[in-house]
Amino acid sequence: MTVVHELHEKNEWWLNELRSLGLKVNNRNDFNDLSEMSNLANMIKQHYYKDYKNISCRTDRSMSLMPSGAHF
Repeated sequence: MTVVHELHEKNEWWLNELRSLGLKVNNRNDFNDLSEMSNLANMIKQHYYKDYKNISCRTDRSMSLMPSGAHF
């Protein structure tokens, strides 16, 4: 019984993780296993991180193009 409870808690944790990343999980079926949910969450996090890095690099480049005496 403890194993079932732990599995349920892990499932809920990954579902909450996916919800926090903006995904709405409507249906739960046999394909919503822990590895599928964790892989999906990790792929989305990597995508968001790459977007963040791209924006950060663009912002850094635009700041370096400003005159040294410019104040905003």
